[in-house]
Amino acid sequence: MNKENMSEPPRRGLGEAGCLVKGCGAILAVAVLVAALAYWAFAVGSHHESRSTIWVSEYRSMTPPDALGITLWPAWLDHRAEYTIREEELRAFLNEVFGLTGNSLSKGSPVGRDYFDRRYGARRDGTWTWHEGLVEYEQIAPNGGVHTFLHDPVTGLTYQESAHW
Repeated sequence: MNKENMSEPPRRGLGEAGCLVKGCGAILAVAVLVAALAYWAFAVGSHHESRSTIWVSEYRSMTPPDALGITLWPAWLDHRAEYTIREEELRAFLNEVFGLTGNSLSKGSPVGRDYFDRRYGARRDGTWTWHEGLVEYEQIAPNGGVHTFLHDPVTGLTYQESAHW
């Protein structure tokens, strides 16, 4: 047989370069899956008709039992929520939860336009705009976590930020 007519048998598999491509593809797929799950868990709010369907105890315990139409955005050590509740029910909840510290939360602080723009101005999705009458309740829990409730007494809409330490 002539050496010129002889050819190498075809290689099986992808070789070293192919394994590298497969490995990088698998790592990329896992990274995309983790990023998608993190986006779903932390950026997309979950909707709950009442607090009874909130399964994370820290979020459930810091949501007033009378809150309705709850949208919850969890984060690593805190969460944000938006819901409707009557002002009397919100104050009763806050006094029940934070009254043990000796602080009465029967009155919130009026929210001025400048303060609203500085504190809540980043929320420009159209749900919140400043108007006269907005009230803010803020309390530091015994564990150091800060809980802030921006409440509109007219509509009952409440925006909550809670830090769990």
